[in-house]
Amino acid sequence: SWMCRFDDDQYLNKRNLYQYLSQFNASKPYYLGRTSINYPLRQEASSRTFRFATYGAGVCFSRSLLEQLRPYINSTNLPHQCEKRGISDDAYIGFVVEILLNISLISDRDLFH
Repeated sequence: SWMCRFDDDQYLNKRNLYQYLSQFNASKPYYLGRTSINYPLRQEASSRTFRFATYGAGVCFSRSLLEQLRPYINSTNLPHQCEKRGISDDAYIGFVVEILLNISLISDRDLFH
């Protein structure tokens, strides 16, 4: 029901993660994680700002959100869009989720770090 991504230098308490995720309905679009910077980013072509969850702290996507991301994220498109926009892959996914899909990041600085 969920896909979570963490950097390889992170420790994961699976029991706590499963308990936390059980509070959310994976059939609804959820974007969970922690921001690495304390301010939103702005893309030049848009006046809107967005936040993104850093893989360094971990990020989780509900099944519903993953289905919505599918048209925007693939092995060809992702690197091209990151380079075109001058942002990292985790920032680009935040851009897609918050700007294009209009779904807000739920940032939890206590559980993801």
